[in-house]
Amino acid sequence: MLDVSSDIVQLVDGGVLPKGVPAGYHSPKQIVQFLNDLAKNNSDIAQVIDLTKQYGTGPTVDGNSVLAIKIAANVSQVQDK
Repeated sequence: MLDVSSDIVQLVDGGVLPKGVPAGYHSPKQIVQFLNDLAKNNSDIAQVIDLTKQYGTGPTVDGNSVLAIKIAANVSQVQDK
């Protein structure tokens, strides 16, 4: 794992980013919250998929699940494509 504990910036939301990351970037916690809110507010067409749990995709360097958002006319339907 990448050890950035001595060289991090604490964010207001409790997340951390390595020093030197330009202003305006979001923490992983903020991004996950955004995706979940987007899916919740548009549940008829949007769904968050945890690729690590569902397909065995390896986690990030920090050990987080890899997430994706599915957008489809019938989001609950499993599609072959």
